[in-house]
Amino acid sequence: MNPKVEKDAGVFEDQPDGIHRGLQSRHLTMIAIAGTIGTGLFVKSGDVIGGAGALGALAAYVLAGISVFCVVMSLGEMATMIPLSGSFNEYAGRFIDPAVGFAFGWMYWFQWLLTFPVEIQAAAGFVGHWSDFIKQNPWYMFIILTLLLTFINLVAVTGFGETEYWLSFIKIFTIVVFIIIAIGILIVNRSYGFQTYTVNGSSPFENGAWGILGAMVSASFAFGGTELVGITAGEAANPAKSVPRAINGTFWRIAIFYFSTIFLIGLIMNATLLDKIGSSGTLNKSPFVFTLKTAGIGFAPDFINAIAFIAVTSAANSSIYACSRTMMALCQTGKGPAILGKNDKRGVPFFQTLIVATLGFCVFFITLIPSSPEDIQLGHDPFDLLVNCVGACILMAWGMISVTHIRFRYALQAQGIPLSNLIYVSPVGIYGDILSLVIIFVAIFFSGSAPVFSGATTFNYIDFLDAYLVILFYPLLYIIYKVVYRTKLIPLNEVDLVTGAQFKSDVAEVEEEPKSIWQKISDIIA
Repeated sequence: MNPKVEKDAGVFEDQPDGIHRGLQSRHLTMIAIAGTIGTGLFVKSGDVIGGAGALGALAAYVLAGISVFCVVMSLGEMATMIPLSGSFNEYAGRFIDPAVGFAFGWMYWFQWLLTFPVEIQAAAGFVGHWSDFIKQNPWYMFIILTLLLTFINLVAVTGFGETEYWLSFIKIFTIVVFIIIAIGILIVNRSYGFQTYTVNGSSPFENGAWGILGAMVSASFAFGGTELVGITAGEAANPAKSVPRAINGTFWRIAIFYFSTIFLIGLIMNATLLDKIGSSGTLNKSPFVFTLKTAGIGFAPDFINAIAFIAVTSAANSSIYACSRTMMALCQTGKGPAILGKNDKRGVPFFQTLIVATLGFCVFFITLIPSSPEDIQLGHDPFDLLVNCVGACILMAWGMISVTHIRFRYALQAQGIPLSNLIYVSPVGIYGDILSLVIIFVAIFFSGSAPVFSGATTFNYIDFLDAYLVILFYPLLYIIYKVVYRTKLIPLNEVDLVTGAQFKSDVAEVEEEPKSIWQKISDIIA
């Protein structure tokens, strides 16, 4: 599984394990964006603003953004030195303890397994905006989209990369258009703006600090997928150049899109109205659509609704990719059935993809469990519960990446490898890991208990269990692997920093082939 470095060129070859290395930096960036910009922005952002207020939601997204910035910088440092295909849980297994890698890997796989049906359910909800039949029978849409996305994932990885590249381009273009339209609304109609914060009893900080803390999981769900660059690193044609470029570009693009759209939506829609959207029990509650409807723009809501459908479908596509590659990587390193660690001759994890699609179909039916209006009002909607569950998994994954990077840095120091030898060095280092871990701890701790601290008269036990129960699977998986294989914490001087590693001295400058004008334009956009 570990890649072989060709020192004369700094380029990774196709390996005996069948992994094809043909992704460019534009593919890596767009795959990460594709896995990130979906339900979290187009659907759940309304819930966040409704629950935390306009400025409270912005604060929650900024805190989540700071955390993910530190995480992707740390991941970029490790992934550039040791590019792996499938999952970065292998770093935890190599730098800390194989049991940690086992628990981390399967929980990350579980996260994407849940994300896939969540995105498809959201896609069905957007189609339900036009079709009452799909609104009443969303499983038809799930079957159609699952077959389509499974086919896309079964083609060569370069085909998948191109598909996600153009789908992500459509999403980015639409968000830019939405930002321009929202700014135009604020300029033309002076009834919108900061005064909207206090309309109909709304507040810029609904529920105060507890509202912000309670919204952190949903905000983190929105950023989930940024770390996909670490999964695609092993399939990159030139990781030394493409991974750092993709790491930097991915975060800043996503941060700009999220921060600006959340801020503008908050200026147009007050928290009271958005809270009603979030309590309506329908997935057709995108604040993008609702904002433009409120502004009286005729065709725009249908247009945004169509783009939102493309966005969540693209995110579902990335979910299958991440889930199948994670399973492949786990099974290749002895943390799962060996038969599922094999690829076909094109480097595609064929059977893993089919398993993910099948299991996702089973999870999808959980979201179809009928919910009474009372249950939805209390937050017992299966869709929302799955989103919260995924959000908790995302936070734990980020935390594990930060812990792994701290261990990685100490191993470098113990073995006398200076940071100057690394191709890419995180600008925030261990301090960024510590900051990220603090934000993650606070977010997880208050995700289910914020209502208790805020003096709520009723205790929502389902929210409490939803916030914390999934986290218990980490120590459970760790203990099982630890007991069965009797693994130990790897001493710092024995951490494997050699296998598959590449340093500055290993990588020479590669002369890039001339690009056409259209390739240059697309690279600038990406």
